[in-house]
Amino acid sequence: MDRALNELDAINDEMVKLVELRYFLGCTTEETAALMQLSKATVNRQLRFIKSWLYVRICPGAAADQARA
Repeated sequence: MDRALNELDAINDEMVKLVELRYFLGCTTEETAALMQLSKATVNRQLRFIKSWLYVRICPGAAADQARA
């Protein structure tokens, strides 16, 4: 997970901040949106992308299996 987050940080450090606020610090979507000065919809959309991105990095075999299905 740490390696995947470091890769993401090199691409977009704000997305890593979203993960930290939401999942490591336990902020709600509303709190995260307020702290990042984003809309709730933007936070939700970016978190969906981040989850998918991290899943592919952490479970590359499972992601390839899903692509074949």
